[in-house]
Amino acid sequence: MSRVALIETIFFCCVVHSKRYSVEQDRRCFENETSAP
Repeated sequence: MSRVALIETIFFCCVVHSKRYSVEQDRRCFENETSAP
């Protein structure tokens, strides 16, 4: 996975959970995104 894609994934997860931020949610989102082919 490229660095740009990784940053975009992290940013996406942060935006998704920005209203009700949860480290656990963000981590799960990140894992789901990074495990995708």
